[in-house]
Amino acid sequence: MSSLTMRHGGAGAALETAETAKGHLFTFVQRLIAAREERAKRRVAAYLGACSDDRLYGLGLSSEDIRAVRAGTFNGVRG
Repeated sequence: MSSLTMRHGGAGAALETAETAKGHLFTFVQRLIAAREERAKRRVAAYLGACSDDRLYGLGLSSEDIRAVRAGTFNGVRG
């Protein structure tokens, strides 16, 4: 059998530490997701930039979208 001894006020401090750790983990995961999304956006932009206009039309992009791809300002198909 084991027992756990905690000083007065220790439970609140432990809970606060756990909440802080959760907050740090959440922030870390958000930053990890954001970094992966940025990397994916760069790869898609590079792929689209290498495609011919005919290929981009075939993918459903409009003339305006293709101009944006060529200018590096394309933010995806809307609608």
